[in-house]
Amino acid sequence: MRRENAQKMMRAYIVEAFISLLKTRRFEEITIAEIAARAGVHRSTCYRHFRGKEEMAVSFYAAVLAEGVEALPAEEPPLPVYLARIFEAFFRRREAVLRLHESGLSHLLLAAMQDFFSVEATSFSKALPLRHHMGGILGDFLLWFDNGMQPSPAAFARAAAKLCPPETRLLLLRNRRRALPK
Repeated sequence: MRRENAQKMMRAYIVEAFISLLKTRRFEEITIAEIAARAGVHRSTCYRHFRGKEEMAVSFYAAVLAEGVEALPAEEPPLPVYLARIFEAFFRRREAVLRLHESGLSHLLLAAMQDFFSVEATSFSKALPLRHHMGGILGDFLLWFDNGMQPSPAAFARAAAKLCPPETRLLLLRNRRRALPK
């Protein structure tokens, strides 16, 4: 358990070093050596935890999703509240999110969502609805990012929630329980 926590902390530390560099430099210009130097670790440590900068971006998105879900009340919230907390978490990290978006890396949010919500299904027909609607939510995020994260997270969440069919609400909320840290 202690080793697992140390690995999570190291991954988070490396991602934060990556994000801090992203605030002043373009994604393409940043090297793994620079990220390692900023994090105060050897380059091999970065590669031990991540295959590359894209995987760091996925980890960043997953951490932001976790921030949003952890901010939720214990009882099942209505979908607009659920989505608002997630959008608010992204809004708090707005500068980094928009830099990743400008770099053409917003599509990696879908991989983070699939990992975060542990999309595991025994059959194609069970996986399809959730993955389909995650794609729709990704589309909502992209539209929001394209507009500089305007309107407000709450207003955007209300609009996005209206587009989610009832079965998606159940899937997202059910999968929320699996997504919460243990």
